[in-house]
Amino acid sequence: MMNELKFDKDGKLILPDSIKEDIERINRIKTEKKKFTKKLVLNYLGSEFEGFIRCEFEINIPQELEEIKKKIFEVRNWVNKNVGSTARIWFEKLPEGYRLIISGRGNDKRCEWCRSFRTALDTSLFDSKVAAYQKGFCKFDKDGGY
Repeated sequence: MMNELKFDKDGKLILPDSIKEDIERINRIKTEKKKFTKKLVLNYLGSEFEGFIRCEFEINIPQELEEIKKKIFEVRNWVNKNVGSTARIWFEKLPEGYRLIISGRGNDKRCEWCRSFRTALDTSLFDSKVAAYQKGFCKFDKDGGY
C-alpha cells in the first residue's frame, strides 16, 4: 500500500524522514567535496550521428593524482563485472590523461554502464578525498550528472 502524501497547513509537501535523510546526506557530501584540494574532471566530448551515440569523456589526471590511474581501471573492471555491457568500451591514452570512449546505439546497456562507472568512480574518489566533477552531459543524463 502506498503512503499518502501529506501537506502542511500552507499546502507544502511534508517529506518522509527517509527522503529528508537522503537530502541531508547528499548535501553533506557536496559540502565535503568542496573542501577537497584534489580534483578530477571528466570532460564530456560525445557526439551523435543518425542515432549512433559515441560518448567520450576526457579524463585529465594531474601529476599529483598519478595513483588515480589505477583506481580508474579498477572501477572500470568492477562495473564490467557487475553491470556488464553491450557497448564497445575502451580507453585511449592521452599525454595528460585518458579518454574513456563508450559507443553504442541509443539508450542501451551502454548508458547503464556509463552511469554506473561515473557513480562508482565518484564514490571511489570521494573515499580518497578527491572530488570528481563532470563538464558537459549526454542527452541521457536527465539529472545533469553528478
